[in-house]
Amino acid sequence: MAEFYAKQCAELVPGSVAQTVQIQERLVDSLDACTQSVDIFIQHSDKQLKEAREILLPALKVLSAAQRDYEGCYTRIRTIRRLLAREFPGSVAEIDLAAEEAEAEAEQADMIEFGSFITADVSPEPEPAMIDMEPEEAQPTGLIEF
Repeated sequence: MAEFYAKQCAELVPGSVAQTVQIQERLVDSLDACTQSVDIFIQHSDKQLKEAREILLPALKVLSAAQRDYEGCYTRIRTIRRLLAREFPGSVAEIDLAAEEAEAEAEQADMIEFGSFITADVSPEPEPAMIDMEPEEAQPTGLIEF
């Protein structure tokens, strides 16, 4: 019964305590609804993240294995090229190997140059020597100095 009279009072008397309480209750209800929505969103996001992890982790393992296989194959190919270059001087394998080694040396030189550029001593240039000038004689300005 008291609730009924509070609602009637809130409707009839704007700015009353009953109306303020009613507005506060609505705000609390809205805040609760927002909190529930956020909780549902977080749970849904967590579920999606877990599903994505379940898909991506095996794929990452496969990619890592493929990368190791590729590196192993590349190492074997380089070994075969070296053997062919040694056995058949002047062959395409020898030319390819020489070009590859030259490229690797150029990259190494670039890295060294870049590294020395970064670690170079960057000291400021010395300032030019100050020229001693004789002070000028005071010229009368016509102003009275205090």
